[in-house]
Parts: sequence; structure tokens; C-alpha cells
Amino acid sequence: MNVREFIANAPEEIRKLPKEDIIDKEDGKLLGLGWNISKDEFQIKFPTYKEEKVTRRKVLAQIARPFDPLGFGAPAILPAKLLRQEIEREGKLSWDKDLSSAMTDKWKELMKHWEGAHLTVPRMACSKAKNLKAELHVFTDASSSAFGAAIYLRIEDDPFDCNLIFGKSLVVPASLPSTRRTIPCLELHAAMLGTKYAKFVREQLEKEYPIERIILWTDAIDVIDYALSEKKQDRFIKNRVNKIRDYEIRHVDGENNPADIASRGATPEELASHTLWWKGPTFLRQPETKWPEPKRIYDPLAKREPKEENPLYEMSLAAKQNYPPEAQENSLIDFTRFSNWNRLVNCMAYVLRAKEAFKKQGRQAASALVRRKEKREIESLTVKEVSEAEKLISIRVQRYYPPTEDETRNLNIFQADDQLFRAKGRLANSGLNFQANNPIYLNHRAPIVRLLLRRAHLNTKHGGLELMNTYLRQEYWMTRSRRTINNWLRAKGAMRCGACARWQAKPFTLPKAPDLPTSRTAGRAAFQAVGLDYFGPFRVLQGEEEIKCWGAIFTCALTRAVHLEVVTDCTSEKFLLALTRFIRRRRPPKVIISDNAPTFVLASKVIQDLNQEEINQKKEWIELISSNRIQDFLLLNKIQWNFNTPAAPWRGGFYERLIGSIKKHLYRTIGRRKLTHEELETLLIEVERIVNERPLTYYTSEEVAHPLRPIDILDCSAGNPFDIHLSPEPDWDNDYEEQPSTRSALLEAHKKALQKSHKFWETWKSDYLMSLREKWRSKNKDPTFPKLNQVVLMNEGHEKCPRSLWKMAKIEEILSGRTVKVRMGGKSTKEPPQSSTLSNWKMKKIHPTTKQHEQKS
Repeated sequence: MNVREFIANAPEEIRKLPKEDIIDKEDGKLLGLGWNISKDEFQIKFPTYKEEKVTRRKVLAQIARPFDPLGFGAPAILPAKLLRQEIEREGKLSWDKDLSSAMTDKWKELMKHWEGAHLTVPRMACSKAKNLKAELHVFTDASSSAFGAAIYLRIEDDPFDCNLIFGKSLVVPASLPSTRRTIPCLELHAAMLGTKYAKFVREQLEKEYPIERIILWTDAIDVIDYALSEKKQDRFIKNRVNKIRDYEIRHVDGENNPADIASRGATPEELASHTLWWKGPTFLRQPETKWPEPKRIYDPLAKREPKEENPLYEMSLAAKQNYPPEAQENSLIDFTRFSNWNRLVNCMAYVLRAKEAFKKQGRQAASALVRRKEKREIESLTVKEVSEAEKLISIRVQRYYPPTEDETRNLNIFQADDQLFRAKGRLANSGLNFQANNPIYLNHRAPIVRLLLRRAHLNTKHGGLELMNTYLRQEYWMTRSRRTINNWLRAKGAMRCGACARWQAKPFTLPKAPDLPTSRTAGRAAFQAVGLDYFGPFRVLQGEEEIKCWGAIFTCALTRAVHLEVVTDCTSEKFLLALTRFIRRRRPPKVIISDNAPTFVLASKVIQDLNQEEINQKKEWIELISSNRIQDFLLLNKIQWNFNTPAAPWRGGFYERLIGSIKKHLYRTIGRRKLTHEELETLLIEVERIVNERPLTYYTSEEVAHPLRPIDILDCSAGNPFDIHLSPEPDWDNDYEEQPSTRSALLEAHKKALQKSHKFWETWKSDYLMSLREKWRSKNKDPTFPKLNQVVLMNEGHEKCPRSLWKMAKIEEILSGRTVKVRMGGKSTKEPPQSSTLSNWKMKKIHPTTKQHEQKS
């Protein structure tokens, strides 16, 4: 691309370029702003408004038209923003509905000042001479309707140079509460905004002008008083004071505060000639020694004497008798900060012990108590002290949550001698103690309820609703007890108790089932996609010795046909022989699907009741799959081997189901007999034929058609309903008789075989595929999905493994809608990376913990 149309404010430099690449004109644009090249000034133009119709949409569009990123013309735009806020307060109007006549007149009067108006700003802010001291002076102000800020860059040169570098005018939000609309609050907020803008300007100028000092100026003495005061303020004041305390704050008179213009607004004509706005106060262009003395100043570097705090003295004040006892404890203990009932009671008991010591012996006893606590020499609590603490806690809770009139009437509540409200029962003659017969009234909303429920749950050894309710009623009568306990046990679907959650955690519910794979629904030949597995072992006789043999099943994923082979051991040599026999008798498959080898490794570690033969078999199967001979054979025959996800045996369900059918025939036929190798091989071939002749589709007795069978495509010569009898050709010449020949008979047989195959696939599509859709029902109506870094429990593959032995893991990656990659350690997920392992797991085998449920809710 040919870069051209150059403009510059340096004539001697621009002449060095070819004339065809230069634009010879007075005005141009730089970064979206109008630029007078000869004067090196930016121009901020205000648009004109000539339309008669005034709507909300047009008002908002007109206000957004002036492009002024640094806020040089902010005071001139502020009146339009204030008018827009006034329009919004009138009521909800549609975007294109005409405004009221009063608002229309105000808008048109305002737009008269914008017509043809523009502001010029020197592009060069200050001198760029090196080793000059640069300062930022931030002026802030607030009126009842707007905030204003103006930031000036001051260069200590000879003479001093000071220019506006940033301006801002903001409308006070209509949503601000009336309590925060006082002038001191607004001035404080404006000062906080000034520090925010100063930080932004400093970051932008850091390379050109390293800022050595920032001074915040305000005409509100209240703001400086807030910064100087150590008095505790509310959250609104405290947050803003903390932000402005990092800066030096000085007072300036209102007439010398340029931010006053930004908070009250001005016309473009007034703003263009306002020296205070463009240059700041005159004293900024003088040495600091000639600045006026401020009425108030805050210096963040000044050392202020810290306020003396004496906790012993504060505690002694809390124990004075002119405060009620309950109010004393209210100032000392917050029940919501505790998560354990015993800890709360003990804390209250120690406070009461300290209070009694302070009352009897004064400050000396208090100091001695503190020293004894530091040396851990405090005596254990007594039963009486604990009982008094529990009583005082109950009194305080009942003061804040007293019984209602209906509860008093229905529960027969009375105030006992111990100042506690109790529910009077009808078991006075039962021999129960006073506490059990008249339990303490407890509102279900009280903050100690969750602590009592936790204690009841643990003391009943993780009991359920009824056990916890019975335990509580031995001491307390809680309103809505059953509902409260049930809500606590299962807070928004998650167990409060981590131990209970471990035993009751349910796996992730699966999303909607995906479409069946192509290997199950598309194809024109059998055994293109094959499911492979071993079953057995079977004990056979070889002479007088018993040896073990296995059966190898090759299942067609498309036609559901099976092919069985006998394997004498689990070595790669014997497996290759079985695979070769299958290929030569059927066809070379394109894809082989089998269980994943790591599945058996995981299972052998967890399942303790597996016999040694099964474990050894699985280990041999692992070695078989990973052998180099098998890999070379697959590569030579262009066969792809796909492994199912670990711990997900249902992924191989299409061949696992057939293994079950085969075993049923084998075990019931063999019984206790011991077969020879030839007998077992013959029996497997017979079972293979039987399984392949099973119907794939269902037909009622009234239907004439025969069911579809896998044997119909495997063996075209078998007697089956797909025998097609062709009609004879018309007899044109009765005297001619064609002599049969071997070639014509073969061609006719081949033609019939092709027609049978075509008929099979047509029936397979129309009946078998439709039957798959008929049997499927969606069970996952409300799926839950795992999240990254979520902590889960791992069900490592066996139902008999207790959940207490399940390992914790963390989800590292979500591979698909049903598979995740987890990092599983030993006893916790905090183990070092070298002690943990990464593996793929199905969602059905991982259980989210309680904490994750609570985060979700």
C-alpha cells in the first residue's frame, strides 16, 4: 500500500517528502480532533441543531456528537446533560415522542449557544525541556447537581508554565440517596473522583513528564477535615476518605477554583475566554513561596500521634452497672462469627469470668488475668460457668426474637424464674426433669439455631431429621423445627455436613444423549466397525492336564453380528492368530473398539474382592494391547484401534450385552463338564450361529413378514425369508430349450446374492433403525455440568468399594459433554504434582462435593 497524504506542523521536515505525497492545506485531523496545522491547535466543534422536532433520541444523539476525549469542553456540554436528566425525571417517554413545550423551548435555547461554536486548544501542553520538575494540580468541586474536576500540568521553568490537561463534568446520579446528596458528601465524592483522574493522567504522562508531585485542591474544608479526622465514619465516608488520604490536600478559595466552572457549566463562548479554566489560578504560575496560605492542609507524610487504645480500660467501661447486663454482652460477642456451639459457650463463659474479676478487684486483677492468659495458666471452666453462659445466650436471643402472641397462646409460653421463656407441656406427672418438661423457647430465625443444629447433628452421629428434632427438644422448643432442620440438612440441594455429603453425593446428571455414532447407523457391509473383547476363562482338557482358554468376540457395530474365536492364552501371538482368522473368514475391519487398558489398572487397585486370576488376566490384556507386534499388524492392515474412556464400561455396551447372551448359552450347556479344545471350539461356533440367527426386530404374530437377523447378511445361502424367486422370462419360442451351464448358474446365484443384500439393507434401515428410536427414552431432564477446578469424589469402578475410600480429585479439563480430565492425588487434592495423576473419566463416575453445590447455589 502506498502511504501518502502527509501533513505536519514542521515545514522544513515536510519538504523532504515528494510533493505527490503531501497534502497542502491549512486544516486537518489528528486522532479524530480537528487540527489547525499552521497554529498547531486542536479544534473542538459543537454541532448545530436545526430540526423542529425534539425527542429523547435526538437529544441524546446531539449530546454525544461533540468529540472531546480529554474534557476540555466539558463545562459547555454539562447544561445539555442536566437538561436530559430533567427530561428523564418528567416521566417515561418513548424514544421518538415529542418533548413537552417547556422542555423543547429550553433545549432550543441551549442549542443556540452551540450554533457555530468551537474551542481551540494548543496541541503542545507545556515545554518539553529536560530536567524540568512536573507537577499535577487537581481541582475538584461539587454542586447540588454535578461534579467537576480540572487537572493542570505545572512545569517549573522560567517562567512557570501551567495548562489544562484534563477536565471532567459529571451529573449527580438520580439514584443517589437523599442522605448522600448533602454538599459535604458530594464534595468528598468529587475529591475521590479527582484522585481517580489524577492516577489516569499520571500513567499517561509518565514517559514524557515524570510527575514528582500531585496536589489535590478543594474549596470544601469539610473534605480536609474528613481526611484529618480519626473518628469512625460510616462506610460511604470511610471508603472515599481512604482513597484521598494518599494525596496532599489543600484548601483553595471558590473564586480561584476552576472546577467550579466544571460543576456549574458554561456556554462555549464563555468557556473560550475563561482564563481560569485554561490556565488555572494565577498563583500556579508563581513560585510556591508566593502561594496564598491555605486555611486547611492535609499532608499524608506528616506524622500524627496515634490514638491510644487500652483494651482493659474499654472492658472495664463495659462492666459499669448503669448498663443492663444483656447490653454488656451485646458489645462483646457477635454470635454470627462462631461456627461451633461449644466454642461460643466457652467464649461467653470466659467473658463472664473476666467481668466478675474486673468488678471485684479492678484493674490489677484484669492485668493479672491477661498475664495468666498469655502464660496459659487459666483454670478450666466449671459446669456452673458453662450453664450461666448458655442461659445468658438464650436470654439475649429471646430479647431479639421474643415469642409472638399466637405462639404464646398456642405453645402455652411463660417466663420462668430464670428469666427465660419456656413452653409449658402437659408432662408434669411424667417424672421428667424441669428442662425436658418445659423446654426453652427458640425462634427458628435466631443466629444460634445453626450452631445448635450442627451440635445435634454431630451428637446424634450424623442423625437425620427425626433424631435431631428429638435431641433438640430435650432442651429447646424451636418453632418450625422440622422445616428448619430439613432446610439445614439440605441447604439449596447441598448437604451442610461434609461427611454426610460424601455418602449422599450423587454423580453429575448427564446431558441429553448425543446421536449414535456413524459406525452404528451408516454402512453397507458387515464388520467394518468391530467391538472386541475377551470373555472367560474356560478350563479345557489337554490330555490329562487342565489349561485355560478364553473366548474372543468380534461384534459388528452395524449389523450386531458376532464372530467367536478360541484363544489359548493372552499373549500377542495368540491374539494375532485369532485376529488373522477373523479377517480371512470375514473382512479386514476399518475400526476396532475395545475397553481402555487403564480401566483394568484402576479396577485392580480398588476392587479388593477380585480373585487373582481375574487381575492377572487384565494385566495380560494390557500387555497384549501395548505390544509392538500388535501395533505393527494394525498399521500394516490400516486398522484404527479406538479405546473407550476409562471407568466407562457402558461405552462398550454393544458387545458387552452380547457377551452376556453368549455366556448364558455356554455355561448352561457346559455345566460341570470339562471340554477338550476341539469341543469348546465347536461349541463356540454353534453358539455363534445361534446368536447370529436371533431376530433384530420385533414382529407380532399377525404379521406375515419375518424378523431381520444378522445371519441374513453373513450367509446368503442360508435358508431364510430373504430368498428371492425371480419370475421366469416370457416363452417366445417354445421349440428352443436353453441348456443349463455352470457359468449361467453362477451368474444367477450372484445376482440373487446381490438382491438379497440389497433387500437386507432396505429392511435394516426401515425396521432396525426405527426400532432403535422407538426403544430410546430421554432420562436426563435436568442435566448438571462440571466446572473447571471443581473438587469431586472419584468412584473408581466398583459398587462394593465404600465411599470412605473414594479419592478426591480436581477437574483440570472438560473434554466433552460427558468426559472430563481430572487430577487425582492420594488423600487430598493438595498433594504435590508429582504425587498426582491425570486421567480421563466419565461424568457418571465423579460426584461433586457439597462445597461445589454451595458455590453453584
